[in-house]
Amino acid sequence: MNKPLFKRFAVTVAYVWFASHIAPAGAVQ
Repeated sequence: MNKPLFKRFAVTVAYVWFASHIAPAGAVQ
């Protein structure tokens, strides 16, 4: 597997997961 591509994919997934969990809480302010 292309390592750089896999790393980018992993970072994207982590960002989406983080945003999906933090964004709702931040929007409640």
